[in-house]
Amino acid sequence: MNDLLNKESLNLSHTFAASLPFVYNAWTDPGILRHWWGPLGCEVYKCEVDLRPGGKWRYGIRTANGDREVFGEYLSVEPEKRLVFSWQWANDEKKPEKTIVTIIFRAESEDSTHLTMRQEAFLTTESCENHSTGWHSSFESLTQFLTQA
Repeated sequence: MNDLLNKESLNLSHTFAASLPFVYNAWTDPGILRHWWGPLGCEVYKCEVDLRPGGKWRYGIRTANGDREVFGEYLSVEPEKRLVFSWQWANDEKKPEKTIVTIIFRAESEDSTHLTMRQEAFLTTESCENHSTGWHSSFESLTQFLTQA
Protein backbone atom coordinates (compact mmCIF):
# COMPACT_ATOMS: atom_id res chain seq x y z
CA MET A 1 0.00 0.00 0.00
CA ASN A 2 1.33 3.40 -0.92
CA ASP A 3 0.44 6.49 1.03
CA LEU A 4 1.31 10.14 1.16
CA LEU A 5 0.11 12.49 3.85
CA ASN A 6 0.48 16.08 4.86
CA LYS A 7 -1.52 18.35 7.11
CA GLU A 8 -4.29 18.84 4.58
CA SER A 9 -4.66 15.48 2.84
CA LEU A 10 -4.10 11.75 2.94
CA ASN A 11 -3.60 9.69 -0.23
CA LEU A 12 -3.72 5.88 -0.23
CA SER A 13 -3.67 3.28 -2.95
CA HIS A 14 -4.09 -0.46 -2.78
CA THR A 15 -4.78 -3.34 -5.14
CA PHE A 16 -7.36 -5.86 -3.96
CA ALA A 17 -7.55 -9.43 -5.28
CA ALA A 18 -11.21 -9.23 -6.28
CA SER A 19 -13.29 -8.08 -9.23
CA LEU A 20 -14.22 -4.43 -9.67
CA PRO A 21 -17.95 -5.06 -9.10
CA PHE A 22 -17.24 -6.96 -5.87
CA VAL A 23 -14.87 -4.31 -4.47
CA TYR A 24 -17.28 -1.50 -5.39
CA ASN A 25 -20.18 -3.35 -3.72
CA ALA A 26 -18.02 -3.87 -0.63
CA TRP A 27 -17.93 -0.05 -0.31
CA THR A 28 -21.59 0.58 -1.10
CA ASP A 29 -23.75 -2.36 0.04
CA PRO A 30 -24.61 -2.18 3.78
CA GLY A 31 -24.92 -5.98 3.93
CA ILE A 32 -21.29 -6.30 2.84
CA LEU A 33 -19.94 -3.17 4.53
CA ARG A 34 -20.87 -4.37 7.99
CA HIS A 35 -18.59 -7.41 7.57
CA TRP A 36 -15.35 -5.49 7.01
CA TRP A 37 -15.68 -1.75 7.53
CA GLY A 38 -13.54 -0.09 10.15
CA PRO A 39 -10.23 -0.94 11.74
CA LEU A 40 -9.38 -4.57 12.46
CA GLY A 41 -11.10 -5.88 15.56
CA CYS A 42 -14.04 -3.49 15.57
CA GLU A 43 -17.69 -4.41 15.22
CA VAL A 44 -20.05 -2.46 12.97
CA TYR A 45 -23.30 -1.95 14.88
CA LYS A 46 -24.84 0.60 12.51
CA CYS A 47 -24.59 0.81 8.73
CA GLU A 48 -26.93 3.17 6.90
CA VAL A 49 -26.38 3.98 3.21
CA ASP A 50 -28.47 6.14 0.85
CA LEU A 51 -26.25 5.74 -2.21
CA ARG A 52 -27.07 8.76 -4.38
CA PRO A 53 -25.75 12.31 -4.66
CA GLY A 54 -27.18 14.11 -1.63
CA GLY A 55 -27.85 10.80 0.11
CA LYS A 56 -26.71 10.40 3.70
CA TRP A 57 -24.62 7.64 5.23
CA ARG A 58 -23.79 6.73 8.85
CA TYR A 59 -21.68 3.95 10.33
CA GLY A 60 -21.29 3.01 13.98
CA ILE A 61 -18.33 1.01 15.21
CA ARG A 62 -17.68 -0.64 18.55
CA THR A 63 -14.03 -0.84 19.62
CA ALA A 64 -12.18 -1.61 22.83
CA ASN A 65 -12.21 2.16 23.44
CA GLY A 66 -16.00 2.46 23.08
CA ASP A 67 -18.57 3.23 20.41
CA ARG A 68 -18.05 5.87 17.70
CA GLU A 69 -20.17 7.00 14.80
CA VAL A 70 -19.12 8.66 11.59
CA PHE A 71 -21.47 10.18 9.04
CA GLY A 72 -21.60 12.16 5.85
CA GLU A 73 -23.25 12.84 2.54
CA TYR A 74 -22.54 11.41 -0.89
CA LEU A 75 -21.42 14.23 -3.16
CA SER A 76 -20.84 12.10 -6.28
CA VAL A 77 -21.69 8.49 -7.11
CA GLU A 78 -20.33 6.97 -10.32
CA PRO A 79 -20.97 3.21 -10.07
CA GLU A 80 -17.80 1.13 -10.23
CA LYS A 81 -15.75 4.26 -10.97
CA ARG A 82 -15.80 6.89 -8.23
CA LEU A 83 -17.36 7.82 -4.89
CA VAL A 84 -17.03 11.23 -3.25
CA PHE A 85 -18.47 11.84 0.21
CA SER A 86 -18.13 14.08 3.22
CA TRP A 87 -16.82 12.58 6.48
CA GLN A 88 -17.42 13.76 10.03
CA TRP A 89 -17.21 12.05 13.40
CA ALA A 90 -20.34 12.37 15.55
CA ASN A 91 -19.98 13.91 19.01
CA ASP A 92 -16.40 14.95 18.43
CA GLU A 93 -15.30 16.69 21.62
CA LYS A 94 -12.74 18.69 19.69
CA LYS A 95 -13.53 21.22 17.01
CA PRO A 96 -15.70 19.36 14.49
CA GLU A 97 -13.68 18.39 11.45
CA LYS A 98 -15.40 17.74 8.13
CA THR A 99 -13.26 16.15 5.45
CA ILE A 100 -13.94 14.99 1.90
CA VAL A 101 -13.14 11.44 0.76
CA THR A 102 -12.71 10.53 -2.91
CA ILE A 103 -12.38 6.89 -3.90
CA ILE A 104 -11.48 5.84 -7.44
CA PHE A 105 -11.93 2.23 -8.54
CA ARG A 106 -10.06 0.76 -11.52
CA ALA A 107 -10.05 -2.83 -12.76
CA GLU A 108 -6.53 -4.13 -13.24
CA SER A 109 -7.77 -7.51 -14.42
CA GLU A 110 -10.89 -9.62 -14.10
CA ASP A 111 -9.94 -10.52 -10.52
CA SER A 112 -7.96 -7.47 -9.43
CA THR A 113 -9.08 -3.95 -8.54
CA HIS A 114 -6.90 -0.94 -7.84
CA LEU A 115 -8.35 1.60 -5.43
CA THR A 116 -7.03 5.09 -4.79
CA MET A 117 -8.38 7.15 -1.96
CA ARG A 118 -7.88 10.79 -1.02
CA GLN A 119 -9.18 12.32 2.19
CA GLU A 120 -8.66 16.06 2.41
CA ALA A 121 -9.26 19.17 4.47
CA PHE A 122 -7.86 17.89 7.78
CA LEU A 123 -7.46 20.53 10.45
CA THR A 124 -4.27 19.06 11.94
CA THR A 125 -1.42 16.76 11.03
CA GLU A 126 -2.36 14.59 14.02
CA SER A 127 -5.86 14.05 12.65
CA CYS A 128 -4.45 13.15 9.23
CA GLU A 129 -2.04 10.66 10.81
CA ASN A 130 -4.81 9.10 12.94
CA HIS A 131 -6.98 8.63 9.85
CA SER A 132 -4.03 7.12 7.98
CA THR A 133 -3.66 4.51 10.72
CA GLY A 134 -7.39 3.79 10.67
CA TRP A 135 -7.60 3.49 6.89
CA HIS A 136 -4.57 1.17 6.71
CA SER A 137 -6.25 -1.11 9.23
CA SER A 138 -9.57 -0.88 7.36
CA PHE A 139 -7.87 -1.86 4.10
CA GLU A 140 -6.39 -4.87 5.92
CA SER A 141 -9.86 -5.74 7.15
CA LEU A 142 -11.27 -5.49 3.61
CA THR A 143 -8.41 -7.62 2.26
CA GLN A 144 -9.19 -10.32 4.85
CA PHE A 145 -12.89 -10.17 4.03
CA LEU A 146 -12.27 -10.45 0.28
CA THR A 147 -10.02 -13.51 0.70
CA GLN A 148 -12.73 -15.25 2.77
CA ALA A 149 -15.67 -14.32 0.51
